[in-house]
Amino acid sequence: MYACTPNTHPNKPDGFIEVIPMSKIVWDIARADEYVFGFQLRDSAFSDKLLMGKARAEIFKIHKVTAAQFASSYRYYQQYPDLQKALYDSIMSLANKEGRSFIPNTSTQ
Repeated sequence: MYACTPNTHPNKPDGFIEVIPMSKIVWDIARADEYVFGFQLRDSAFSDKLLMGKARAEIFKIHKVTAAQFASSYRYYQQYPDLQKALYDSIMSLANKEGRSFIPNTSTQ
């Protein structure tokens, strides 16, 4: 299990999402994006942005976080390589439990 001391990573944003819940959110987003991308491959006229937006809104609702909380937390993880590694390791663990793989997207979207 990963833990950090407050002094190691100062100025966490309000509503910061810790590693385990954040990994579940990112994993759900990755699976939803994969699902939506499958539709796009079958129908080139398909608007993936609308469905991805709806899927993410539902994921945030399920996990009881806002899009702003997610975005600020994700940006915070990107500032600290050790936190980002802990996040990706946790996501990889979730992927492995499902017999799947995970390739991190390092964009800030």
